Amino acid sequence: MSTPVYLDLVAMVAPALSLWLLFRQKPSFVGIARENLIWLNIYFFLILAADIDRILTQNVLATYAMLVGFFLVAVNFGHAAAVVQFCPEARTWGESVRIILKRTMLFPLFLLILGTWLAVTIVFDPVTSSLTSYGNEAYVLPTFPAWYTALTVAVAVPIVLYPSLMLLSSLRRAQTSYTRNSLLLMLSSWLCFPTVGLVVFFLLSPMIPFSYELGLIISSTLYCLLAVSIRSLPGTTRFLKSSLFPQSLIKFGKRYLVLHDSGTRTVSFLSSAFRSTIEAGAKVVLKSPATWLVEGLSGSDSRFNEWTENGKFVTPSTISDDKRSGKEGLSDKFGLSQTAIVFVKELERQDLQSSMGSIARESKNPNEPEAEVLLLESSKAPRPQVADFLQKNADVELVNLSEASDPFSTLLNLDHPKIEGSKILLEYSSNANFEDVVKKFFDEGIANAEMCALFTSKSSKLYRSLKGKRMVRIVVASSLVSVPDESPDGEIQIPDKELGLVTSLVTDFFENNMFVALSFVFDSITELIRGERWEQVYSGIKQLIELLSPSTVTAIFLVNIETTEPRFLGALRGLFSVQMRLDDTQGQALRVAKAAF
Repeated sequence: MSTPVYLDLVAMVAPALSLWLLFRQKPSFVGIARENLIWLNIYFFLILAADIDRILTQNVLATYAMLVGFFLVAVNFGHAAAVVQFCPEARTWGESVRIILKRTMLFPLFLLILGTWLAVTIVFDPVTSSLTSYGNEAYVLPTFPAWYTALTVAVAVPIVLYPSLMLLSSLRRAQTSYTRNSLLLMLSSWLCFPTVGLVVFFLLSPMIPFSYELGLIISSTLYCLLAVSIRSLPGTTRFLKSSLFPQSLIKFGKRYLVLHDSGTRTVSFLSSAFRSTIEAGAKVVLKSPATWLVEGLSGSDSRFNEWTENGKFVTPSTISDDKRSGKEGLSDKFGLSQTAIVFVKELERQDLQSSMGSIARESKNPNEPEAEVLLLESSKAPRPQVADFLQKNADVELVNLSEASDPFSTLLNLDHPKIEGSKILLEYSSNANFEDVVKKFFDEGIANAEMCALFTSKSSKLYRSLKGKRMVRIVVASSLVSVPDESPDGEIQIPDKELGLVTSLVTDFFENNMFVALSFVFDSITELIRGERWEQVYSGIKQLIELLSPSTVTAIFLVNIETTEPRFLGALRGLFSVQMRLDDTQGQALRVAKAAF
């Protein structure tokens, strides 16, 4: 057996291991990333098998198959990089391609350049003849015309750059450590492949014997490591959209009516909302003067000047800057930056009489996700008119920042700073209206610019009560799903009784929102933590409390005293320094049973 054949057989070990690992993995937990990796390794097998056939038989068809394998691997990686950048939530290849083609013109250009190079290589007979004879027993080295070598170098530059730029853009955006590690491994794997396939093979092989085969071994090993990393990282949530896109307080495709009094609470809320929006890759466009807002942001947020200079926060005075707008338009057209936009506009009292169409229908560019924040001073907003406006515009969510009181803390005659950072055990009975208490807790969190999340189950009354509340992230346990899934409105479904997924998502929320406080509510604990005995559930809750230890995290654990075993309830009380009870009385009074404020 010749040395090149032996090296090709060695290189087959890594993709074989990768395929074995990937086929054993659940099919949809990473969208189409698993499918991409499966095909990537199959194409690698095609290249290696064709290379062995070419060496042994000198068959030109094997050379063609090898070249097509290179083409397919490059296409696959370009597609995978674009999926990570634009649509990690896509579940099928066709769905992802439709989204990518709408968002960028670089992907079809990448395919055109790659296809042109493949066609020239196959059609030009001296090149294929030289490739076919390369690697025989006499070890004939390939020789190419100077023009073809120059063409290959010129083509290699955009082919290498496109997936690299997409992955680098995703790296800048990703916050969670394991997601960044996976993206770094993807980038390393990609840079290794074109270096081997387009540089080593066509430029260095005439000078370095067996460099091509040795390069393939290194490249295939990196792809194997990528498959291992995707399969083995904890939590199996690493490619949900929420781990690749920092979560904004403002959801795209939605409208918000913000009642305010131009005070510090309003500026603080909008500052946090804009910061999370810009970190998610979008930009904010102020469509009305709102001098009070610009002055408040410039005085309270150190990054405001940086936002305006980089075109991330556009004021009316800079909207007409054609030069900047043209530059951003070109960048957005190529898909090198996220083009989501949040429009901010002040309303007058007369504006409350109008009806608004769907934000998707009114969007000037349907391919760019948009959101709209409507600011309305409370003194100009009679409550009957606001209620009528919200009734006529069902897609608008009200955020009331005009009231100084904190609705949850007020129930306890406390203020918000006293509550913030507490880990609370909230006991209630079956007849108690705990849904209203949780709503007030989230309303207070939203008013203080906190990221709010509810962990619950499909069967919970609280889930039915809060479903559709756009400024609350909902994680719902369900027996109907076997893998994590994320709907377009941001709701995440996980299999029930999977503590590892719960802790992984808690970590995601914390790492994605390092600069804002967090408010969590854990409902239906037995649906979130697997345990045949109460001691196992107790251990899971203790693990969650330790995970939620940062002072920026406020959390409520709900427990029904009528359905909970007394020994379990007694043990739970020992875990929490703050305990509250919602009395089953006509007044539904909430009181503090134990506190360490």
